[in-house]
Amino acid sequence: MKKTIVTDTKILSQVCSEVPDNKRVYDDLFKNLIDTAMAAKNPGAAGLSANQIGELYTAFVMLYNGHYICVMNPKILTVSKKKKLDYEGCLSRPNSGPVEVLRHREIKIRYFDPISEEHITRTFKGFDARIVQHEIDHSKGVLI
Repeated sequence: MKKTIVTDTKILSQVCSEVPDNKRVYDDLFKNLIDTAMAAKNPGAAGLSANQIGELYTAFVMLYNGHYICVMNPKILTVSKKKKLDYEGCLSRPNSGPVEVLRHREIKIRYFDPISEEHITRTFKGFDARIVQHEIDHSKGVLI
């Protein structure tokens, strides 16, 4: 079900908790995230965090290789020393323009994929790494 994207900084600045190990909870959460992300009228929308639809969980969806992947309870394993300064936007800040943000060029995370019901370790590079870091920041209550 498509949800309204949250713009209230009081909600977005809260630290999120892990998604419980409850299939019904995470199935509903990720269905809502994907439906809302797909309905976003922003062609640059590459990711969406749970708190952006009012669910204070450490979870997000992102476009990866042309389809949405679901990331639940990610843990950062390593980040590259090299960083890059680039522009980012945010669906929860529709009236502000792009902001320059310094991000690691690579990030390796371990997360639970609710679709395959497996833990996955994956390294993201470039723009994908930027998306992952942006969405993980959301779960920590950090906004650009």
